[in-house]
Amino acid sequence: AAKKKPVIASMVDVAASGGYYIAMACDEIVAEELTITGSIGVVTAKLSLGELYKRIGYASESISRGTYAELDIDNRTFTPAEDEYFRLGAQRAYTSFVSKAAASRNTTVEILQEYAQGRVWTGEQAIARGLVDHIGGLAAAIDRAKLKAGIAPETRIRTVEYATPKSALSQLAGAAAVVFAGTPFAAALAAVAEGEDVGSVGEGSGMAMGAGRVEMLAMTDFDGSEVSPVSRYLVEKLSQRAASAGLDVSGIVRAMLRI
Repeated sequence: AAKKKPVIASMVDVAASGGYYIAMACDEIVAEELTITGSIGVVTAKLSLGELYKRIGYASESISRGTYAELDIDNRTFTPAEDEYFRLGAQRAYTSFVSKAAASRNTTVEILQEYAQGRVWTGEQAIARGLVDHIGGLAAAIDRAKLKAGIAPETRIRTVEYATPKSALSQLAGAAAVVFAGTPFAAALAAVAEGEDVGSVGEGSGMAMGAGRVEMLAMTDFDGSEVSPVSRYLVEKLSQRAASAGLDVSGIVRAMLRI
């Protein structure tokens, strides 16, 4: 996309470490005065739970092949060879991060090292150190994109937001809230989607929701192509309970389950 159109990063509350790593590939970076950014560094660690396992009486045995096959095993510390391998891996990742950041900011690695090593900066501090290009919010970033694209400042534009797909149950809850706003079914769906106790949602409405939590099992997300068996089960079960209360949601269910 950057070969055909300008890409401007807009930092809001926090855009540090990985957030900065993504932003530095853009043509320009716009941050707010109090944005938390920078943190050009690498933090990595390994859990060593051997002592804990001894205390609770837990034992495990590993069968492996290869010098570093047990690098991430959690019941012991590193061997000297593993420790050196792990350290060099972290150093390589850090060197790569700093080198890319220096190239992005048109400076040298030596100069960028003064602002790297995991240091965190506000947006105001970052612009003084050359880590961002402009101070402002999303509107300022849009103005910069217009300028870089040769679009007149007064031209009205349409913004499009790309969000992570919601689970099937969450989408159904949203649809139910529109169609059956204020009904027990909508409240039940919303409650289950959030993992809340719905034992009393149907009281006085003829909906037999039962006591305690509805079986949440291992709720999985809707990936945009297929509804998980667990989501299907929950949607169908709630639909049955809605039907017992006299609510017709068959159209929504068919749409959500693609049947």
